[in-house]
Amino acid sequence: DSIIENETGMFVDLTPEDIVMHIQAYLDDADLRRKHGADGRSFVLKNFEQSSIWKEIGQHVLEING
Repeated sequence: DSIIENETGMFVDLTPEDIVMHIQAYLDDADLRRKHGADGRSFVLKNFEQSSIWKEIGQHVLEING
């Protein structure tokens, strides 16, 4: 998963009311916007770095091929 609830973002129910509520939370709270943005970026850089992804794919291929 790329979202860690209340660390890198917020999970949203797919209803207009919930979407509006969460967008409003970001509009109202600059610190929350900055925190989720910075933490989200750090998470992606750490967990989705290309060499890490290729390494994981390689491990899966080796497991499949025995």
